[in-house]
Amino acid sequence: MSGDLVVVAGGGGFIGGHLVANLLSEGHQVRSVDLKPLDEWYQVHGDAENMVLDLRLKDACTDRKERRVGKECRSRWS
Repeated sequence: MSGDLVVVAGGGGFIGGHLVANLLSEGHQVRSVDLKPLDEWYQVHGDAENMVLDLRLKDACTDRKERRVGKECRSRWS
């Protein structure tokens, strides 16, 4: 699965930030998503696509025109 796009919800938090770092080190493309503004994130990784979105909102998950989380992502565990 190396190189696959992986979305990390809560990527700006302590645990999510470490998960992002680990996935990047494994060679994955990472889309890190959190509700908090970027300046409040515990970790911001330059190699990840960092997005401030509220994933409780359907539009945040499906609007591909604005590079939202999108349908091109699939679950790592599916």
